[in-house]
Amino acid sequence: MRFDYPDRDRMLFLLGLFFRECRERRLRGSLFLRGLRELYAAGAKPKALEARKIEILKEVYRVLALCLGEPPTEFTWRYKDTKGEVRTLTSTPMEFYKSIIPADYNPDTFIMIMNDPTREYYKVY
Repeated sequence: MRFDYPDRDRMLFLLGLFFRECRERRLRGSLFLRGLRELYAAGAKPKALEARKIEILKEVYRVLALCLGEPPTEFTWRYKDTKGEVRTLTSTPMEFYKSIIPADYNPDTFIMIMNDPTREYYKVY
């Protein structure tokens, strides 16, 4: 899947550098940047694995935020209802998620929300 924005290639380059650095340091024996699998195989405790995972995700988040900007804390979504009236919904990402995903959500019964203006509206594809 490809998405486009002006600095896409730069972001992918930076993420590649980060993961390459993790691999290289792991090969040199640095415990700090060992992969989670290696830590698990070495008998690391769950708290140590969780801490390492959080460190990795913080770095990935930092690169993504620098390239794409911080995620929105609130957004406004405009849409047409079945009567053709324009509605506006202002929400946080988590509130929106909770409003459309049932509490008993099962990945086998997922939903997809998308807009594809190249296809006719109000049809199932």
